Amino acid sequence: MGTGGTWALIRSLALGTNHDRLSDRLRVYTRTLFSSVPFDCYVVLIAMGLAGARLPEQVITLIRPIADANAFLSMFMIGLMIRFSVDGRKAVELARLLGWRLACSALLTAAALFVLPFDGIVRQVVIVLAWAPAASTGPLYTLWVGGDEGLAGMDNALTVLLGVVIMTALVIVMGV
Repeated sequence: MGTGGTWALIRSLALGTNHDRLSDRLRVYTRTLFSSVPFDCYVVLIAMGLAGARLPEQVITLIRPIADANAFLSMFMIGLMIRFSVDGRKAVELARLLGWRLACSALLTAAALFVLPFDGIVRQVVIVLAWAPAASTGPLYTLWVGGDEGLAGMDNALTVLLGVVIMTALVIVMGV
């Protein structure tokens, strides 16, 4: 989802009333998803992994500096989009967004505990991942669809802080 699926979903849902047919929305979703370079790379790498093929060491050496810069660039982008001036209406919207995120994480935690048919360690990992921060591309997608990217950046930054605290606490409590 973080490498094109979310943007494809947002784009297909934001088409408007002229494209109410499911086939139109599916066509936009599929076209958008497969035009995402990161998604296409993942598909190729998964196929290569299933086939037992490996990238040559020279290719890995070439792309390593770009890959290493990814975390920095993501945080830099979020930092550029954060707006620290939050009025009353935006504070309520921010609380609503964070509330929904926390509620969904709690539901995923309950589902992992009581529904997943896996052993304890797998369920613990799923629980920790349910509390992970939001994808750093969210504010950018919000900007692209004409939303409030400042609010999305602030929400994203707060999910990073909350995620680090909650995930650390879960690891300590569960002993993962």
